[in-house]
Amino acid sequence: MKADDDVLAQRQTLMREALAAHRQGDFTVAEARYRQILKQFPAHANAIHFLGLLSHQVGDNEAALKLLRRAIELSPKSYLYRHNLAGVFRTLRRYAEAEKCYQETLALKPKHTDAIIGLALARMAQNRFGDALASYEHALAIEPRNFEVWIGRGAAQVELARRTEALVCYREARALVAQDADKLQRVGLAFLNTDAAEEACDCFESAIAIRSDYVDAHNNLGIALSELGNLKGAAEHFSEALCIKPDHASAWHNLVGIVHLNSGDPLWKPLMSLSDEMQSRPAADAILLHFSLGKVWEDAGEYERAFRHFLDGNRLQRYALDYNEERQANYHHNFIRYFDSAFMASHANEGCDDGSPIFIIGMPRSGTTLVEQILASHPLVYGAGEQHLLRQCLDMELGPLASDDELPRRLLLMDDKSLKHIGERYLSAIKELAPTAARITDKLPGNMVLVGLIHLVFPRARIIHCLREPLDTCISCFSQHFTTGYHFSYELGELGRFYRLYDELMNHWRAVLPLGSMLEVHYEDVVADIEGQARKLVAFCDLPWDESCLRFYASPRLVKTASLAQVRQPIYGSSIGRWKHYEQFLDPLMQSLSGIRKQRLR
Repeated sequence: MKADDDVLAQRQTLMREALAAHRQGDFTVAEARYRQILKQFPAHANAIHFLGLLSHQVGDNEAALKLLRRAIELSPKSYLYRHNLAGVFRTLRRYAEAEKCYQETLALKPKHTDAIIGLALARMAQNRFGDALASYEHALAIEPRNFEVWIGRGAAQVELARRTEALVCYREARALVAQDADKLQRVGLAFLNTDAAEEACDCFESAIAIRSDYVDAHNNLGIALSELGNLKGAAEHFSEALCIKPDHASAWHNLVGIVHLNSGDPLWKPLMSLSDEMQSRPAADAILLHFSLGKVWEDAGEYERAFRHFLDGNRLQRYALDYNEERQANYHHNFIRYFDSAFMASHANEGCDDGSPIFIIGMPRSGTTLVEQILASHPLVYGAGEQHLLRQCLDMELGPLASDDELPRRLLLMDDKSLKHIGERYLSAIKELAPTAARITDKLPGNMVLVGLIHLVFPRARIIHCLREPLDTCISCFSQHFTTGYHFSYELGELGRFYRLYDELMNHWRAVLPLGSMLEVHYEDVVADIEGQARKLVAFCDLPWDESCLRFYASPRLVKTASLAQVRQPIYGSSIGRWKHYEQFLDPLMQSLSGIRKQRLR
């Protein structure tokens, strides 16, 4: 009997030592203790379970899955083992298997809030946002003061194009974390991503009040302030972030986007010192620093140095992306193929009879932000910025797609009732932003592929196509690191060939849209004659002229795009002909653009 007690005591001691080492991150000692237990007791379910978790933590996921499944075989009533297996599946992006495990966990313990949240996250990852919201509602009924539930519920509402409800959730989350700097930072980011920059500022400021050296909160506060037009305040917080962490790549990138550094600036030397450390930096940091240094050297007129950094930054970013030119071309060509004159005519005038939306499209960096800023300065216009609402409404109508490649064909199968549903959802969502505005702008370059659909859903909507000299457009894209999307822009040949696809697509829309449905505005014309072009834009939108459109740079509205600093200034023409500074480096781009001519439609 004493021998059995001694064995049990030894096993318990080894398990305590293993768990203590595991918690402290000493995986070598923890693994040795777990294996020592299993050598003596091969069916010790808990040691197998924790060894499985450790295997996952060190990256051996095949071993982790095998061990966790074995632990479940030995102890099928353990909800914890199933919950942790679900977590591994979710980390590995095997979301359907994760969902099944979470459901099995809840069958064993129905009020396991963490499992309900995990189930919601697995459903979110599968674009089943309504199901995810139902899971969050279930969790909320069990724990009404759970921060993770409120923040997750808000994210689900965002995906369902319910901004007002999302903000309610984020405010509830904010109220629960008054003294937690990390959670305040998370709520601040949620507000920032929902275009509630002032509430985001409050969260970041509160986080900094708790932890003055919170570098990410300073950086994100700078982002929020810059979107609100407070460039001076933004620069102060970016600079403060750099005082705390001199190699903070994001803060450098954000700072040089709104100020011109010169060799006499105290920050010049620290930035230049980073130029020699690129090889040792993580790729994500090196990319941002290359784009930052490119901008600084361009501002200094050192174009060869600037282009070398742009080239290196783009090369690293392109390496990290999965961009397939053939798929991109097929995607564009299928919109041209399916949205032909016959299809457009068969659905004419069947959409929503609402003329308030103004869709601004074009290549990125073609002047779309400037055009929106001019219009949004009109007292009857609300500038909604880059909205993804139209695509969200499409997804809600069509259901989950295996990939974007399916979209053109699926749209072809929609009937007039579906078109109206899309329009009604879109209007309900966008009018939450400005219920009394006569017109609301939606500026998203990527909506170029949806021009035909936009006209069918909103026959009375205004569509404004912004154009800019092709080489200037492309070099402006190439010198910009985009936070999301635009994967075509990181290699000169691919960039030029995408421009050709865009040009072909816009030629198609010109041919199939009714005359007068789309206004085309050239950036160079706006620079040369701001008042004439502003009057043209306002008249196209069927609005009375207002002089405030000429003072667009004074508008306090939120601006989130890469042009947020430029549109806070009066009109200037220094960016016209910018490509000439880099002409000697642009052969791949020029070859891919061969034959393209700027269209001067009147």
